[in-house]
Amino acid sequence: MRARSDQNRTLRRRSARLVDLRQTEKQTTRTKIRTGRAGGEVNHHVSPLVSIADHTSAISKEPSLTEQLKEAKRHLRETEKQLRVEQTIGEARREGYALVEGEKRELEDTLGELEGKLGELEGKLGELEDKLGELQGENDELKGGRADADVELELKVKDLLLDGAGCLKCQIAKSDIYILPACGHIFCCICLRSHFQTTLSKYRQRIDANYRLPPTTYEDVRYLVDVQSDPEKTKQVRAQYDNARRQQHPAYHCLLCHEVVRGWVPGGKPVRLQAMGKMIQIATSLGGGPPPPVEVEVENRYMDCWNAFWLNPMLFARFLPELDGVRIRVYAESRLEVVSCD
Repeated sequence: MRARSDQNRTLRRRSARLVDLRQTEKQTTRTKIRTGRAGGEVNHHVSPLVSIADHTSAISKEPSLTEQLKEAKRHLRETEKQLRVEQTIGEARREGYALVEGEKRELEDTLGELEGKLGELEGKLGELEDKLGELQGENDELKGGRADADVELELKVKDLLLDGAGCLKCQIAKSDIYILPACGHIFCCICLRSHFQTTLSKYRQRIDANYRLPPTTYEDVRYLVDVQSDPEKTKQVRAQYDNARRQQHPAYHCLLCHEVVRGWVPGGKPVRLQAMGKMIQIATSLGGGPPPPVEVEVENRYMDCWNAFWLNPMLFARFLPELDGVRIRVYAESRLEVVSCD
């Protein structure tokens, strides 16, 4: 800034000097003109060429003034150039300053708008955070309600499954559930075995230890002894037949509909429902309940435990055809004896 001030002062001094030179030149010219006019009045017959020559010679007598004038003009042109350059630079700077100020104002306005929008967005963000908190609270409540609903649904499913899969006698759902093929009713192993054992015990109590075969049976045996003439075989057949009749089991019935359970027929004994037992285990585990009670039985004995109730009828059926054959032969031979006697 100081250098620029010095330069401006120098330019002002030069401009003042140039103005002084111009004024001096004007005064000289005026003096010469006045001198020429005076000479014309004295000798108005002198030609204009002489006046011009005199004027030229007068100017040539002052070479230093001309050089100074040229130098001043040159400095004036340079000064004017510098002034124009400085004016251009100043205008450019002013335009730049104006542009910068305009952009600055625009940026300030834009910044103000953005700050206003930021405030609005922060307000909306606060509202959204409040709503999010409310929704999270509702979500937690819904989760709690859903968990309770799931537990309630599991309990309902459990009740429905166990109601339809429980034993029809004790109304308890157990994993060892059996079905009677004759009627389709289901019972647990304990109830079936208890019912069959009770029926068998009552039947055995009604049988006298001195129970004997009917007379017709003894007659058949007498004919058998006469024909076969083999006391050992006669005793064996008689003992088997007598034991079979004495130990024959009663007819077992369903606990609900009293349908006869034909255990001596293939497929007539109670059948264990494996799939239903597994379903009962799954249903019982719903809702965190205890597992269903399981009978302490070896797996491969489930079917054999029912065979014991029909073991003697099976043996009886095994040698009954032999007895029928003996009866037929005895009857045929007895008929032949009667005919021969006649």
